[in-house]
Amino acid sequence: MIAGSPAAMQKWDLAFINVDTSKIAENSGSYFSEPVANMVALIPQSAEGSLLRFYADSQSKNFLPSQVQQESFALMASTQTQLKAKQIYTVENKSTGLVELEIQNTETGVSNPYLIWDGGQKRDRFLEPNRKFFFEVRDSGLYNISFYYFSNPESSQVDITLENPPIPDNYEELYRYYGDPLDPNFTTDNIVTIGLQNPNGGEWKVECHKAIAHRLRQVWQELINTNNLHLIQTYNGCLNIRMKRGKNEPSVHSWGLAIDVNAEEYPLGSPKQQPEVITQAFKNQGLSWGGYWKSIKDPMHYEFSVSGI
Repeated sequence: MIAGSPAAMQKWDLAFINVDTSKIAENSGSYFSEPVANMVALIPQSAEGSLLRFYADSQSKNFLPSQVQQESFALMASTQTQLKAKQIYTVENKSTGLVELEIQNTETGVSNPYLIWDGGQKRDRFLEPNRKFFFEVRDSGLYNISFYYFSNPESSQVDITLENPPIPDNYEELYRYYGDPLDPNFTTDNIVTIGLQNPNGGEWKVECHKAIAHRLRQVWQELINTNNLHLIQTYNGCLNIRMKRGKNEPSVHSWGLAIDVNAEEYPLGSPKQQPEVITQAFKNQGLSWGGYWKSIKDPMHYEFSVSGI
């Protein structure tokens, strides 16, 4: 879910845009409560601000094709919402046409649309039809988010969803949303190094996927706030591109989406359970516990997945 002020997120600006403005009387614009020429219906976001959607219906009786150049028909819809740094957001273009996305920090005025990628090497603000893309912002804050839709009027329905990527439930989703660990650019594009406090006052340097960097910080912060950090005696690894032990499939460690703690006390195959406050802190951030696995239990292990991949 995307946090922010529901009042701010309910406010949409929308307008027709045309390369040659002489072709129409004026570039019309209004708020959601007064759709342009009844051609556009905007679905307001939920109270949590999880969805941004707009539709253009060129079959409206008020649509006058002569007012818009066929080859440059465009629709713009925009809103404001709070975005957090170090989090990955998903934009899915379900339309039949190309969509341009612009993200602008309202305080600094800085636009950073080139932080958009498709799970691989492509980085562009133009979103191809029927594809999911991901983006992140450098700084937390209030952002203007604008979609520009380009298509011919006969196929101008658009459905854009803005949300966090799902917690992966299988390998297809791991590769699709979080990249290919064997891609030469995988580490550069996806892996960050963060510092996590250890109970002795020092700091562990943890290499992890940027999708869970903020989550791991939150786990540690919860343990610090509840005076339970001392329960994590050792950090035993996160990023490790390798196959699962005894299996011909990659470990989630290969994506930097899994972390091992207290390995000496809770080794692979042990029936022992980590303190519930540790497991719950990880669960609160979307990481599942290897101690729940039905086959060989792995109580040192926590991974960013629905139930263990």
